[in-house]
Amino acid sequence: MLKRKKCKVCEKKVKSSQNFCPNCGTQITESPEKWGLLGKNDLIEKNVPETPLGMGEIFKTFSSIIKKTQNGTFNEKDFQKIVGQLLPPGSKLVVTKKVNFPEKLPKKDPNVKFLPIEFSKENLEKWKKVKKEEPNSKLKRVEDKIEYEVEVPGVKSIKDISIVKLENSLEIKAVADKTGYLKRIPINLPLKKYSLIKGILTLELDTLN
Repeated sequence: MLKRKKCKVCEKKVKSSQNFCPNCGTQITESPEKWGLLGKNDLIEKNVPETPLGMGEIFKTFSSIIKKTQNGTFNEKDFQKIVGQLLPPGSKLVVTKKVNFPEKLPKKDPNVKFLPIEFSKENLEKWKKVKKEEPNSKLKRVEDKIEYEVEVPGVKSIKDISIVKLENSLEIKAVADKTGYLKRIPINLPLKKYSLIKGILTLELDTLN
């Protein structure tokens, strides 16, 4: 015989399987809100494998992932290491979709000089006072580069040289004690290196780009 419950309102007998009184409609059993997160029979299996990291460590790990992603330093090796920490022991991850990691930017050639190379304040003031003239120059082709030689007699140091890139040319300025040299070279190529030896300024221009 089935065990019966009694309604607290109308005192009629109610089957144990019923949640509401069929006579007056009063709720007999407790509200599902009181059953817990998993339902009326709130059970947690004890044999569920745990992850190697606790919840606090997991949050720290994800914070690290976010920071590395923003900085562009997160790579596939980091991804595999972190996944291994989060998965339960003995578990395996099968990746069926390609993960796109940030591409590494090409390294800049350290030999290429960045323009403008400008006068110091002292040389700029000196430039304003000296007499200007256009120097003699010579162009040479050497393998995959172009060398441009400019005669600047009296110029003592490479620091007395200014090289500025204009729209389609290079503007060369050099200052000696009493003379200023101004030369515009109609070439639009990257400057790889330059040197000053015995009054000759040599510019090496890259033709591979």
